[in-house]
Amino acid sequence: MEILEGSKYRNNNTQKSIMDIKIDDNYTIYVFQGNISKNDILIKYSKNGKRMRTPKHIHWVIDILLKEQKNHNDVIKFIQCMQKL
Repeated sequence: MEILEGSKYRNNNTQKSIMDIKIDDNYTIYVFQGNISKNDILIKYSKNGKRMRTPKHIHWVIDILLKEQKNHNDVIKFIQCMQKL
C-alpha cells in the first residue's frame, strides 16, 4: 500500500483528490473533500485504471483508513489476509 499526492479529478475536472492510496497494481482508492462539513470525505476507487466507483460498503473503507493511522502494521496484515480470501 502506498499513499500518494492526490491526482484524480471529479465533478467535470473541478475537484482534485486529497490523496490517492495505491493498494496494489489493480486497485487505487481516491479520497475527496466532501460537501457536508470540513471533516467530510468522499471515497472512490478504481480497478485497473477504469472509471471511479463508490464502494458498496463505504463504512469499511473509512474504518480501515482511520485505523491505519494508528495501527499501520495490523491493518496491512488484515488487508493482505482479505486479499488472499
